[in-house]
Amino acid sequence: MPTTTIASLPYDVWAKIVSFIPKHVLRNLYAVNQVLFNFAMEERYKSAYIHHLKDPLTIDCVNRLSDPFRASKTRDLHLRPSPLGLLISEISQKKVQSLKRKIKRTADDILVKTFLKTDIKYEEQREAIRSLLQIVTGLSEVQTLRVELSSPDRLKSFRMATPLIDIAWQACSTALRRVHFDFPLDVMRCVLPSNLHLPNLEELSVRFSITYRTTDSEEAIITNLVPFVNNHHLTLQKLTLSTFEHFHFASFYHQLSHMPRLTSFSLTQGYVSTLQTDTSGLHRFLTVHADTLISLKLVFQALGKSYVKDPLMEGWFKQPCLEVALPHLRTLEFGLWDFPSSISTLLDTYLKQYSDSLTSLIITNKPPLTYEDLNNIVTGFGASGVLKYLEVGVSTVPCKIFDLLFINLPGLHALSLATDGFVTIKDVSYQSTNIAMSQRFNHWQEGFCAEMRPLSYPAWDLRHLTLSFNVWTATLNKLCVTAILKTLPGLQTFNGIPKQNYLDQLSREMRGVPPLPSSTRLNRSPSL
Repeated sequence: MPTTTIASLPYDVWAKIVSFIPKHVLRNLYAVNQVLFNFAMEERYKSAYIHHLKDPLTIDCVNRLSDPFRASKTRDLHLRPSPLGLLISEISQKKVQSLKRKIKRTADDILVKTFLKTDIKYEEQREAIRSLLQIVTGLSEVQTLRVELSSPDRLKSFRMATPLIDIAWQACSTALRRVHFDFPLDVMRCVLPSNLHLPNLEELSVRFSITYRTTDSEEAIITNLVPFVNNHHLTLQKLTLSTFEHFHFASFYHQLSHMPRLTSFSLTQGYVSTLQTDTSGLHRFLTVHADTLISLKLVFQALGKSYVKDPLMEGWFKQPCLEVALPHLRTLEFGLWDFPSSISTLLDTYLKQYSDSLTSLIITNKPPLTYEDLNNIVTGFGASGVLKYLEVGVSTVPCKIFDLLFINLPGLHALSLATDGFVTIKDVSYQSTNIAMSQRFNHWQEGFCAEMRPLSYPAWDLRHLTLSFNVWTATLNKLCVTAILKTLPGLQTFNGIPKQNYLDQLSREMRGVPPLPSSTRLNRSPSL
């Protein structure tokens, strides 16, 4: 009877197996068999990073990509080329003297002096740039391209580095599936040729700002970004726009072609008021793509002085763009940053329209929600039982928050909570506003643990829990975490670590036993 050897498993089966292997382990499995050798090589050499000639990552990248085999494994190319602008431009145009006369004396001047210190060193760097350009020419299998301006005061040198970006477009155009931009609108024309077409582009992410106030932001968007998006409207599946400035997007949205395959849209933008921020274009865009959108992210950053209030802001959630019916929406991320609390407290009125369809809900308000806000949102939200993932920031976590979530979201599979600290029930309304915050939370932790002890949720479907602090300097109290985990017998992972592994490690630490090696301690489960 014939048997199936491990080497003869189908590729997709191997791919599934590999998805459960930690990346740092996978890189070292090249000697097991030919299949794992290929996966290991792809993991080892999939990313290339180019910044400046003194950067260790760039040096390693150039040396590695000089080998055709390793270069062929590159799938992710990250370009931050502004420090190389002078040399790239000289080699591309052969006009070093004229370029030197045109360079404005800015922070780049230090770079110029460094590069031109000695003829020998300069020739070595010229040769390195030639090699770099030749290497990028051969990166035909790159699927993700990231172009970033490392510093806003290097606009001129970034423009001089555009020949490198042009070469990347030519080399990668056929295989590219994902493109990420992070640079000011001032240089968008240099990066996006008007006739550029990438036949397999699926994801576009653009993060932008303005360096010079004389730049016409609307003209830059309409002239450069709109044609690029429309050139790929038939293949785009995911579109991400991010800026913390106040731009007029209405004309941008109105000029976009319909994207029949678009399933994910993400928008982060500055917001002044309902009088000054026109969301009619967003309303049209969401309406046009309502039948295909499965994932939506909307984050609004309040701009201007907080005490300047527009009377119409009282009906903020009644804007047409927030009332578009999205029948197939499954994942929603929503955030109001630095908005008045009077608006944040009405968030539940917006979210209720999706209570029967969402499987994932992420709320990123800054400042975070209060317990009362969360109560208003989740009460009745999980009646359909479809919500499986909730990520939310709350100012304080009392023990009754777990009662609230268990009762209203019994089918929840994964929960991520960010908080300022744990409090007792009677102190739940406390708002942390000063440096004494940590001292008060330390005082309340013993009471929190006492209130958690009699609680237990064996019938809750919750399997994965993540806890973090809104203040990055804070650390999780071990006693509070232990008290929480003991109430959740069905929990499988905590902060990405198997629950029992975490409890065992806490027990060892409390007994003063040295921790286990990190590879054993952090036996992380695959993400959801």
